[in-house]
Amino acid sequence: MPRSLLKPYIALACVCFFWGTTFIASRIAINTFPVTFLSGIRFILAGSLLGIYFFGIKKNPLPPLKELSVMIFNGLLMIGAANGLLTFALNYMPTNTASIICASLPFWILGLNLVFYKTEKVNSQTFIGLVVGFVGLLIIFYDGLFVSPKEGFGFGLLLTIISNLSWALGMVFTKKYKVSSKPLVVATIQLFSAGIVMLMLGFLTIDNYDFMSLSNTKGWLAILYLAIFGSVVGYGAYIYSLAHLPVTVVSIYTYINPLIAIWLSWWILDEEINALAWLSVGLILVSVYIVNRGFNTEKKAQKIANKKEEILEVV
Repeated sequence: MPRSLLKPYIALACVCFFWGTTFIASRIAINTFPVTFLSGIRFILAGSLLGIYFFGIKKNPLPPLKELSVMIFNGLLMIGAANGLLTFALNYMPTNTASIICASLPFWILGLNLVFYKTEKVNSQTFIGLVVGFVGLLIIFYDGLFVSPKEGFGFGLLLTIISNLSWALGMVFTKKYKVSSKPLVVATIQLFSAGIVMLMLGFLTIDNYDFMSLSNTKGWLAILYLAIFGSVVGYGAYIYSLAHLPVTVVSIYTYINPLIAIWLSWWILDEEINALAWLSVGLILVSVYIVNRGFNTEKKAQKIANKKEEILEVV
């Protein structure tokens, strides 16, 4: 491996590991903290740490108002709604099941891209991958409702799917409405703004604040872990790896996150995973691989077609 790629791959390894652990930390935190306060405190703390560095030490200027509104809107979609709904869903389903469903994120991104960008096409590989992934999701639905039912599982499943859609929609809007600010400056504003909104929702909906007591050691430690390793380190490493590695390489985190979450949920939370769940894991991970292969094939074909058109224009 070239030395120039060593740091990006270390950053990608951090994304794979730390984002896999956030499912467990979130599950521990929601035992004592309401989701709104958990998310609000986590994101404000992470945004403040990044803000002190980028705006205080590095003296980065604030983005223009038009770009600022785009960042805040995308932050509310990707960080506020997506993470908030996913955390809330953990009240109704096992951590390992939620992590498996989140592995299907590339499907939602592809689907929304097809809606917003008519030039993108689905070839046979991509279609097969989508079908395989859909079967994997159906197995989770069947397993959760009929084989090992848990009260409220259907509601939790719905929240997790909406969470995936919200994150995917935010990514599509990020691509559609590009901004000129540095990626980590964008992340700082998104984290802080989402945190403010979530905390405001918390104060509007919660009357008893006993959970804020410093004696709630587990809850506070989980939030601290989520803020530092989930948001600052994890998101920072994600942005860094995207800047130095191909998107298709970085996307392997969607394969690895659920495996780490499943192992940790078994080891730390004593959550069982049966044969059907393992089958759904396999199908979803295989489908993500097939979809990525299909997308890359289509992308290469499009490049070849564009080059042919350029040659014909010159002739």
